[in-house]
Amino acid sequence: MQRFNKLRAEQTVSAGYGMLKMPLTGKAELVAGARVETSDQGVEAKSPFVTTAVPVDVRLKATDVLPSANLTYRISDRMNVRGGFSVTLSRPELREMSPFDMYDYETGYSEVGNTQIHSTRIENYDARWELFPG
Repeated sequence: MQRFNKLRAEQTVSAGYGMLKMPLTGKAELVAGARVETSDQGVEAKSPFVTTAVPVDVRLKATDVLPSANLTYRISDRMNVRGGFSVTLSRPELREMSPFDMYDYETGYSEVGNTQIHSTRIENYDARWELFPG
């Protein structure tokens, strides 16, 4: 286990979103869009005092396109059937990227980050029937 006493961490996320709302028929409508995200996460760990500790620089840089679509069919003025799809991301926390041990006060255990960790792409699907009684 390496010991570090100097840590620098940073995270930047920039994003933009575009959406299109399009009637398909008198009763069906499509709403579709995409979010484009550019992210940069970095952790630098080094020790000026421990000469055997190798400095570690972990960086995750990515540009992700996250599409979404929602199709609505109006059965009546008070009832819809809807289907949706979207993509989201789960990025690691900076401490999860850090190559040193940290004490977790809730569990009572030490945890060590993983320098090989990466973001997770999540696909979401949704189908529903909607009723508006009032």
